[in-house]
Amino acid sequence: MRRLVLLLALAPALAAAQPTGLYLVGGLARSQYRAEPIELFNQTYSDYYVQRLDGPVDLLPTGGTSPAVGGLVRVNLGAVAFGFGYTISREAAEARSTFENGSGNLIATRTQTHAATVEVTTDAAAPLVLGTSFGGLFRGVRVGAAAVFPDGSESYGSEYRLNGVYTASTTYFEAGLIAGLAVGDRVVIPVRVSLPIEPFPDRIALTDYDLYQLNSYFPRDFDRFVADQTGLDEDEAALADRDFVGPRVQVGVEVRLF
Repeated sequence: MRRLVLLLALAPALAAAQPTGLYLVGGLARSQYRAEPIELFNQTYSDYYVQRLDGPVDLLPTGGTSPAVGGLVRVNLGAVAFGFGYTISREAAEARSTFENGSGNLIATRTQTHAATVEVTTDAAAPLVLGTSFGGLFRGVRVGAAAVFPDGSESYGSEYRLNGVYTASTTYFEAGLIAGLAVGDRVVIPVRVSLPIEPFPDRIALTDYDLYQLNSYFPRDFDRFVADQTGLDEDEAALADRDFVGPRVQVGVEVRLF
């Protein structure tokens, strides 16, 4: 009996509603990258310096989690609601290798993702919200490789051939599913799961545009990188923009402003 009374009391607050309006979007986004090429670099780097390291190191991440913020315009047509949204998220990771003399390498990885999405949702199973989404994304990637000295100082100079600031960007699409909860007529709590769609086959290598550096591309295979004194062939041996693309999960809150 108490449960029934509680449900009746909460019914107005949980009434399904996705009114037309402008919504503020906030939450967390988790992006997964392509593990195979990134793990190849981590493994070959650790193997090459095995005599100087205490153990294997993962200098590059295979994914990242970051805050995601943006806005959404929702148009309610009764049976369904259409949403047109934009979010931005930035992921950052740093890792360091330390050799027996206290020196090593510091790798700082940064990605920034702009996502423009169109979604179709329904609250027919109130207060549950279900739907699908399709979006276009632009992701910029920046990998900085620095030498670190025993006194803690850092350098992007020529102490190590790996040193440099490497950048690339990619445009792709994604499609996914939405499930969430409508709370009253102002708040929606959604979970979005999306998979990438890549119609463009070209890969853009992570490139160091500083002409004074010893190499142009960030390697996938560190052994090949060390052996090739003239630089890497970008199609076969360099990490590329597409290596930082993968499934995304976004959990957040949408609050209707007006």
